[in-house]
Amino acid sequence: MKVRPLTVRTAALLVMAWSLPAQADTVVTPQAPHGWCFAEEVEAGEGSLVVGPETPPSGAGSASFVVDGAGRVILRNESLAGTRLDKVTALEYSTRQDPKSPGSDILAVSLQFDVDYDLTDADGEWQGRLVYEPYYTEEPEKGVWQTWAPLTGEWWASEEPGSATCPISDACTWAGVLEAFPDAGIRASSGAVLLKAGGPWTAGFVGHADALTVGLEAQDPTTWDFEGEGAIDCPEEPGDDDDSADDDDSADDDDSADDDDSADDDDAADDDDGAGDDDSAGEGPVCSTEDCVSTVGPGSSGWPALLLLLGLAWARRRS
Repeated sequence: MKVRPLTVRTAALLVMAWSLPAQADTVVTPQAPHGWCFAEEVEAGEGSLVVGPETPPSGAGSASFVVDGAGRVILRNESLAGTRLDKVTALEYSTRQDPKSPGSDILAVSLQFDVDYDLTDADGEWQGRLVYEPYYTEEPEKGVWQTWAPLTGEWWASEEPGSATCPISDACTWAGVLEAFPDAGIRASSGAVLLKAGGPWTAGFVGHADALTVGLEAQDPTTWDFEGEGAIDCPEEPGDDDDSADDDDSADDDDSADDDDSADDDDAADDDDGAGDDDSAGEGPVCSTEDCVSTVGPGSSGWPALLLLLGLAWARRRS
């Protein structure tokens, strides 16, 4: 049987088809971080990209978080600064707490936004963070990957005016946040989407996060897939000028210590309190897109085009 050589058109179609999955997920690596970077908000803790553990929900790697009883570590990205919350159509991410982690079973890496409760006014000053912690509506477990849907969960605010309506002791649904603050959004000036561990969490924590998906109105969802090995350090450490909100998080393992959690006497979830992860800690701009983005490697936007050119050259040679 005679094998017909690939035509230029067929080669181009094959290369384009091969490239499609990379366009569905944005692969974040130390060489191509796509705006993501780690920062230690409060000592001591560290974050890095690692292989595993086990089989992550997307690819072969994940983002690792290790903190002691006082530490707070964030992984942040400012690419969605200025985005209105009512334009968010999808939110999802996955976490895993190491079986040997000293922290409470209920702890999981939280999702947070640097928030501006009214993007339409002239006040762009720091207004704290809007925080989603899975334990409010879900049941985190150690040693397994779990996927969370924050739009169906509950959110608390670290600073006023949000904390007057959605305090840590009485978190709001996503719909409740939008009803109370219809023009709220991610702060336009250095506002970030964050994954965070620590609150403080008294006993410490070892865990991972992966496959953060954000969907916006009239756009395809973006999934960030954390891969590779190594650190992606933010250019400068965030300031701790807003650490007062972390008092909510003095969370001891016995739950009695949450200063702002006294209203949650029945909330076993507050034992090591992710709730305390307050997260308002450190507003400062730490990772601009220019500082953290690399255009080299498979995660870069030029990679599919390079493959296409190679495919076309190979097909011409064959013909």
